[in-house]
Amino acid sequence: MLCEVPVVGAVAGGLPEVVEHGVTGFLHPVGGVDAMAASCVRLLATPSMGKAFGIAGRERAIRLFSIDSIVTQYETLYREHARRRGCCCD
Repeated sequence: MLCEVPVVGAVAGGLPEVVEHGVTGFLHPVGGVDAMAASCVRLLATPSMGKAFGIAGRERAIRLFSIDSIVTQYETLYREHARRRGCCCD
């Protein structure tokens, strides 16, 4: 996504958390190879859609999954866990 490439994949693992169906790519049920292939053809046949999905994917990747965002989330999680365990942190 960071390279502005739309994603076509399965609704499995972490993909549904990362890919926004119909915005940054297409997600289909596991094993839905025909549907995935159709989505690939659709993207190739509609370059403007692929470009728009690519731009939206890059923006989403930067906004939600940049190192600054992820590190901040981990730090918050670790501090909360330490607080609950009665550890001192700051």
